[in-house]
Amino acid sequence: MKIVLVETYFEAKDWRTPATYKMIRDAISENWETVSVVTYSADELKDFVDSQAEQGEVFVVNVAEYLNEEDMEGFLPEILDSIGHPFLGSGNAPSLMERHKAHTKEILIDRKIPTPDYLVAGIDKPVNRSQADAIGYPLFAKPEFSGGHFGISENSIVESYEELVERVSYLSLKYRQDVLVEKYLTGPEMREFTVGVIDARPRIYTPREINFDKMDVKVPILTTNLPKAIERVTDPELVAQLNALAGATHDAIDAVDYSRVDIRSDETGLYVLEIQTMPGHSTSVPKGAELLGISYADKLKLIITASMERQKLIPKGSSEAVTAELGLA
Repeated sequence: MKIVLVETYFEAKDWRTPATYKMIRDAISENWETVSVVTYSADELKDFVDSQAEQGEVFVVNVAEYLNEEDMEGFLPEILDSIGHPFLGSGNAPSLMERHKAHTKEILIDRKIPTPDYLVAGIDKPVNRSQADAIGYPLFAKPEFSGGHFGISENSIVESYEELVERVSYLSLKYRQDVLVEKYLTGPEMREFTVGVIDARPRIYTPREINFDKMDVKVPILTTNLPKAIERVTDPELVAQLNALAGATHDAIDAVDYSRVDIRSDETGLYVLEIQTMPGHSTSVPKGAELLGISYADKLKLIITASMERQKLIPKGSSEAVTAELGLA
């Protein structure tokens, strides 16, 4: 089986740089023959994968949202769904769903998965003041259709109706889309977690806590895809709660293979903020593998093997064997 790695460079994101892709390529190459393709064209991508498939079985690995990350053009899950070759990760439907934050919240609420109260506003949707007041300030505003902490900054936190109207106007005009406004969880008991979900057999979770005290931020929010200040969650009861929420969220949108679920808590409990079906793979990602006690290459081996098994490209039980080999069973 040959791996075709789709590389889409965007220097503004450290998880889309040539250095990051070299790290990914080197890690995959420890277990499979790997070739890379760099293109802005869906047709060129299909032609390249087709040409590799003429020489033997291929499996496409993609970790990006778009062929052209800078201009957000060429949605890769949709393209990969259409080219007719097996690939890693969720397809177009769940990937689009997780980018529509309001739709994801509707599904979570329907499944009785706790998530902060919210409203949607935008160019043609004036802020409903009574609804905002009922949710209560502070509120958090971000683009409704987005991934990778797109459009988020310390200015996302608003303390009044006037600030909210100003922020919604700014975001909706800049990004030409609606704005999701949700309750901002804060207070002395606030904690934030990120949980990786790997669809191996058995399913593997990587619950980690964000230590904002170790980050150079004015307010405790994530403005990059994954911080380096992450620590293992050790409390068994909390681990069980985080894993259950992450697994339920992953399943709720029909994600496959792997995802990352962001969760925040306050004095009232744990709440799912969002899910990423294509979490960034940057120089901070190997930290998550270290917390499992395995190498980055082994983590990718597990994720890719589980995906191949799901798609019946390799024998049933293959991911279970890798899980046991890595001491994760």
